[in-house]
Amino acid sequence: MKQGRSIERLQIDNKWPLFKCYRENGGNGRVKCLTCKKEFAADSEPNAAISIFVAGDEYTYSYWKCKECSFYTVESYHDRFLGAEDEAFFLPPFSEEEGDRCVELVRACPSPFNKSCQCASHDELYYGTPRGSKAES
Repeated sequence: MKQGRSIERLQIDNKWPLFKCYRENGGNGRVKCLTCKKEFAADSEPNAAISIFVAGDEYTYSYWKCKECSFYTVESYHDRFLGAEDEAFFLPPFSEEEGDRCVELVRACPSPFNKSCQCASHDELYYGTPRGSKAES
């Protein structure tokens, strides 16, 4: 089986659609751009990532900018501390402008992987997208 991820469209709380991420080969599948479907290089890393504490669980949002189309693919990893298994999913694609804003916010944080950080960036990216953005509505 080819290494990668298959995607299932989900609808959460009648808001924007999410894309469930099924990892093949033990979770080592490569991320693909949700807009142009180009696969990111095997050794690539996201442009930025941040961990958020939400109701006892941890969400890590990873922002991947595509060199081909300039859209961002945003992967969310949900680490559940009680009950159900962890899950990974994608947010809808972000425009270059919105994705760049997210990366700026992450880089402004003194400790992006500290889920308990109380900085403005963690507050702004609580749902993985800046509050009041097009993707949030």
